[in-house]
Amino acid sequence: MKTHDFEQYLERLKQALSGVNHASLDAAVDALMECHLAGGAIYIIGNGGSASTATHMACDLSKGPTPIGGKGLIVWSLTDNPALLTAIGNDLSYTHIFSEVIRQRMKPLDILIAISASGNSPNIVEGLKAAKAIGCKIIGLTGFSGGILAKEADIQLHAADNTYGPVEDVHMICNHYLVEKLKERFATL
Repeated sequence: MKTHDFEQYLERLKQALSGVNHASLDAAVDALMECHLAGGAIYIIGNGGSASTATHMACDLSKGPTPIGGKGLIVWSLTDNPALLTAIGNDLSYTHIFSEVIRQRMKPLDILIAISASGNSPNIVEGLKAAKAIGCKIIGLTGFSGGILAKEADIQLHAADNTYGPVEDVHMICNHYLVEKLKERFATL
């Protein structure tokens, strides 16, 4: 890649980051802390690269803010059990791989973090519907036009780009920002 190509990518990344609403980031931190203090859990879903982001987020949110010897956030990436995902996909449909687990496990004080560049992946939309029916708060990480997820999420973190690379980069930057802010909050408990 030529230097100017990389500079162009960085410009696109800056543009994508400019779409993230700072108040929404703060609202996400508040929601995650409220969930923790109420004894709730955080569940994260995504497909493809967003599934990897879900796993990364679950690790970071579980470990990053937690003081040594302290009690941290309870975080589960629903992408991390391929046997369960494929069993549900085989017995029901791929569209329900998240919604079935959400119906079984989530409680009203829990939070669903749904990650989808398009915001329209059928299994993400079904997971969103299942969590909403329980009364859970939804944090949506989106890109492109935002899709259904952007319209239905309680808190939206939107990357303003129409390609996967910058959108997924912004989602990871949001993750790392949330971890930093939560670490600050945990230090005051």
